[in-house]
Amino acid sequence: WNHSPRLCLLLYEGAVSASFALGEAEYVIRYAEQVIMNVRFEDTLEVQQFVLKSLTQSGKIEECISKGIDILSHLDFDIPLSPTTESVIEKMNSADSILSQYGVDQIINLCEKAVDDSAHSLIKIMDALFSACYFSKSPFLPLVLACEIVKYSLRHGICPEPSITFATFGMFKISLEGDYAAGRKWGEVARKIAKKHLAIKKSMMLNFDNRAHIILCVNIDIWFTSPREISRQALNYHHDAINNG
Repeated sequence: WNHSPRLCLLLYEGAVSASFALGEAEYVIRYAEQVIMNVRFEDTLEVQQFVLKSLTQSGKIEECISKGIDILSHLDFDIPLSPTTESVIEKMNSADSILSQYGVDQIINLCEKAVDDSAHSLIKIMDALFSACYFSKSPFLPLVLACEIVKYSLRHGICPEPSITFATFGMFKISLEGDYAAGRKWGEVARKIAKKHLAIKKSMMLNFDNRAHIILCVNIDIWFTSPREISRQALNYHHDAINNG
């Protein structure tokens, strides 16, 4: 680390990624700790995302959420540590106010904006919290996934992951505010974002697009689509998820 820090960082990032792909959470943590101990905090984000995902896969949901929120706090994100319904609604209104300044086409065009590596790594951290927050019904889900990523993406460009963010935002427009029209609108925006990124890089297999699909299917489309169509969408999601591993 003293003589070749960049090389060591790349090697350990690769080891963390490979260990995660093999489902070896213990090694993910072990290799990530070496990175965390030897480089500045901002350079640990690439491995931190795998740590969060490994914690979720190991069933350590609360530890994942706590660690993820701590990381975001260190990066100066204003996320209340004990969110209330009022604070969630306030954040939703703040995101709404910012989104109102953009047309749908302007948002989709942000998919073409180059997102620098540091911004993309930070998006991956927030995205890595999704499963833990979703399955535990954490109040951090609307705060982080439905508000912070939306606002951050509008500033820095929309990389592929935020398709699920806009789907989640639409979900909470319906469930928290009862605004079905807005929920449907942001659901369609999520679809357009996913479609745009597939057009930009057609060979990508988008796991986050699959997750966005199920969010749209069971939380938004269900209000506007027949049960038969919902069943067909759910079956297609099931097949896509199996094909993508």
